[in-house]
Order: sequence, then C-alpha cells, then structure tokens
Amino acid sequence: MLNELPEGSESLSRLLRVHDTLTGTIEELRAMIESLRSPRDLIEPDDVLADVLHAAVRDAGITAAVVSVRIGHDILVQRPVAAEVRRIVTGAVTNANRHAHATTIEVHLSREGRQAIVSMADDGIGMADRTTADAVSSAAGGAVGSAGGAVGVAGAPASPTRGAHFGVDVMRLRTAAIGGRLEIRSAPGCGTEVLLRWPEPAT
Repeated sequence: MLNELPEGSESLSRLLRVHDTLTGTIEELRAMIESLRSPRDLIEPDDVLADVLHAAVRDAGITAAVVSVRIGHDILVQRPVAAEVRRIVTGAVTNANRHAHATTIEVHLSREGRQAIVSMADDGIGMADRTTADAVSSAAGGAVGSAGGAVGVAGAPASPTRGAHFGVDVMRLRTAAIGGRLEIRSAPGCGTEVLLRWPEPAT
C-alpha cells in the first residue's frame, strides 16, 4: 500500500503514521516480554552504573546518530534498578534517533546529593510544550513544566509520532518503579533533554 499510494497524499501520510506507531509499539512490547525472561544478560548487582549506560546505548542499536557517554561519578546499583535504568535510557536514545531525527545524542551520569542523575540530550526536532508537559512525571505524582531544551536545529518542525508518546509512557512507568522522577525539557526546533533522577540507597 505504501508503494501504491501517491506521494504527498493524505492517505499516504496517515498510513505512514500508522506504520510508525505499530513499529514503535511492537518494539516496546518485545522489550517488555524480554524483561520477563531470565535476566542472564542484565547487569550484575553492585556493578557500576557506567556499564549499564553503555549497555543501554548498545541495546538501542544507533547507526544514524553519534552517541557519547560521559561518566561524572561511578555509582553502584542493584540489579532491579540497573534493569530499569538500562531500559529507560535505551528508550530515550531510541526516541531521539527514530522520532526526533537527532544527529548527536549525549548521555551523562552525575550525582546530586543522594540522587543519581542520568541526562540524555539530543539535537533533534524537539517537542511542543503540551507534549513535554504530558510526558513529565514523578513517583510522588508531581509534574515539572517544560523548559528550553538542549542545543537544537533552528526552524525544524516538531512532530513527534504516537510511537514516541508510547515510549515515553513506558519510561514513566519504569521510572516510578525505582522511585524516581522523569523530566523532559524540550521546545520545537530546540532538541530535547531527558533527565532521570532516583534516590541512591543509604549505605
């Protein structure tokens, strides 16, 4: 059908949106199914979080964008937290590559007090304020409003697909599972920054 419909037609545009939504949904469902299997390939307990982030980037299989990982602090994590963080980062990096059409993606690990922070910034097309506000959540049920995003591509249209929205919803659920907070800062044409924060366990 994609080959038969005329270029630029409304029917082709609608079909492409459906195709993109189904593709994103299938990939998220596969990830969910994989998470229910024996976690032999997951990070072992008390491994440094740097290993988790590098594994998450590999999981995303990025080929069209340049991804860099910066480690500000080595942080030890338990296996359940490592598994959720790994999949959240994979989802954010995948969204930046597939839906935001980013050319560069930066993943940064840092610490602020007793909180671990992973930021993921891209130079993609960005998202509208409404989309950003809807995407932000915390374990306590609070919300963080949108703000200016990371370095972006001036004048690029912001049109995130339904698949991107579904991916963000899954990331929110995973963030709540580790008692964390997910913030998304973005604006049309100004890229997107995803901030994942969660409390480190007392030692």
